[in-house]
Amino acid sequence: MQMSEDCLTLTLAEAAAYSGIGRSKLEMLQKSDKRFPSFKVGTKTLVDKALLAEYIHQLARDRMGEVVMNPVIAEILEHRRMSRGK
Repeated sequence: MQMSEDCLTLTLAEAAAYSGIGRSKLEMLQKSDKRFPSFKVGTKTLVDKALLAEYIHQLARDRMGEVVMNPVIAEILEHRRMSRGK
């Protein structure tokens, strides 16, 4: 299957080839994880190519324990932590 490098979207089969993740695993993620960057056009499921790369990077960060937190929430938590230390 040949995909154009300038395409914005991929089919699930193309997304599997692009990411190295099996098609059945991508289908499972698409059905179970609301963060998975896909949408339907008729009966065809399309995956946003740029968001797929970002999604995979986020899964890796989550797995490695790197938490990407909203800066406002981080500031509130830091303030609470500092005020408890007094």
